[in-house]
Amino acid sequence: MRWSSCAHSISLPVIQPKTAPVSEPGRDAFAPSAETVYVRFESHYVAVELGIPQLAASFRASIGQLLAATPHGISAGSLKASLENGRIRIVGPAALGVEQFTDPTLAARGLLHGVVKLLMTARPDLLWIHGGVAAHDGRALLLPATSGNGKSTLIAELLKYGWIYLSDEVAPIDPVTCRVFPFPVTPHMRIGHQPNLSPAEVRKLAKIRIDIGKEMVGAVAVPLERIYFLSYQQLAVSVQTVVSSPGQSVVEMLRHSLSAWESRDAEICGLCELMRQVPGVHLRYANAHDAAAELAHAHQRVKRQSGATAEFS
Repeated sequence: MRWSSCAHSISLPVIQPKTAPVSEPGRDAFAPSAETVYVRFESHYVAVELGIPQLAASFRASIGQLLAATPHGISAGSLKASLENGRIRIVGPAALGVEQFTDPTLAARGLLHGVVKLLMTARPDLLWIHGGVAAHDGRALLLPATSGNGKSTLIAELLKYGWIYLSDEVAPIDPVTCRVFPFPVTPHMRIGHQPNLSPAEVRKLAKIRIDIGKEMVGAVAVPLERIYFLSYQQLAVSVQTVVSSPGQSVVEMLRHSLSAWESRDAEICGLCELMRQVPGVHLRYANAHDAAAELAHAHQRVKRQSGATAEFS
C-alpha cells in the first residue's frame, strides 16, 4: 500500500477550496506538546499519542472523519509518536515494531498505516482491501487499483455526480453480508494529468487533498453492487468493461488485499463467498471523466433492472 504525502487541497463544488502547505519543521514545530487523539472505526478505536504539534496537525488532516473526540467502544490498541535525536519515533505493539521519520507529513502517513493494522487485527472477520468506495441510492461500488490507476480520481469524479464518499484507500468488507463499511480518511487525487501519460508517469504527479463536507460522507455500511478492477491505459480510445469470473475476481482481490500472508486461508474463503454474490468487472480507460460517467450510467441500468425484477416478482 502506498502512503504518500500532499501539499495542497482542493474541494468539490459544495466546499470552499483550501490549501495546507507543509512548511519546513522548525524548533517550534518539534516542541514537546503531548496530545492524544482517537481514531474510531465501528465499535473499535485506536488511541494515538502525539508529542509534536506539526505532526498532530498533519495526522488530523490525514485521518479525516474517522477522528473521534473521546475514546468510545473497544480499544484496538495504541500508538505513540515522540521526538528522539531529531527524528520522529512511532512505537506501537510489538507486532508493529518501531518506525522513524524526519518529515512530519510522512510520519502522519506512517501513523495512519499503523492505525489500519491495529483495526485489521481487531476485526479479522472483515476483508481489508486497498480501494476506493463510493455509494449512490444505498448501493456501493468498490474500485480496487494499484497506485497510478486513478481510483482516487474516479472517486472524486463520482462525487461530482452526487455520490456519497466512503473511502479513498481502505475498504473493510463483510463477506457474509457483502456490505462495505465507511473508512473516510481524507481523500487525495493527482494533479497535472495530461493525455497519453503512462501509469509510471502518473505515479510521479503531485497529489492534492480533497475536502468533503460531512453531508457527502457515508456513515453506515452499504451493500456492494459491483467491484470494478481499474486499469488506466493511456492509449485507450474509449472506456472498456469486461466481466470477470468469480475465480478471476478472487485473484484480483488478493492482489489488492491489505491482510498479512498468515491470514490468507481465511481471507480466500471470505473472498470466494463475496465474489459469488457481487459481480466483478475489469474497467480499462484513459479519461477519468468518461470512466466515471460509465460507472454512473451502469449503476442506473442496474437500478432500473432491479426495479423491473421487483415489480414482476
